[in-house]
Amino acid sequence: MKILLKILIALSFTTCGTKETTKSKPDPASAKYNHLAVEQQQKGNFDSVLYYIDRAIEIDSTQYLYHYQRLQCLWTLNKNEEALKTAKKISRLRDYNNVSIEGVAYEKLGDKEKAKELYKQTIDNWPTKDLDSSYQSRLEYSELGTVVYGRQFGLDEISKIDTLKLNDGEIEIVETIRRTIEMYQGESYQELMENINVLPRKR
Repeated sequence: MKILLKILIALSFTTCGTKETTKSKPDPASAKYNHLAVEQQQKGNFDSVLYYIDRAIEIDSTQYLYHYQRLQCLWTLNKNEEALKTAKKISRLRDYNNVSIEGVAYEKLGDKEKAKELYKQTIDNWPTKDLDSSYQSRLEYSELGTVVYGRQFGLDEISKIDTLKLNDGEIEIVETIRRTIEMYQGESYQELMENINVLPRKR
């Protein structure tokens, strides 16, 4: 359950507060390479993942999730300098209205100050309508705000989520992030995400 919850939270991080320029449907040839990359990822063959996802991007460079998959692969291979270049491409695809992933890339290179600068840029320009219409958007906003402005900021923001409109699984994610923010003692987004603690299911 802990792994599943981390995946769901990571997926929300990739999509919230964005204005991606991705086409609605990927090129079929690029999709074929992407499927091969996913197969290799499931087998743990990350060099092969990188090969196939690069082929997919060569054919269709507009697909945001291809670049995100490449980024995760590079991080797994500890190719952090190259990962930063990919993160910058993701920022461009997001029209620079959300540069949080680029911030994480700087964190992995040890530059926490640059990372915080990018997190601050992201949350200070976050569209209010997204915060009001999407609990995932409010979650990411509260996480980044915790790193930039402190725990109380994050807790105040997460308390604005109307859990009456959420299902049990969504409520569990919200409560997990709330607990994680309450326990947060670090200075980086990575530290926040690495300390996700799964709460017991409500009976």
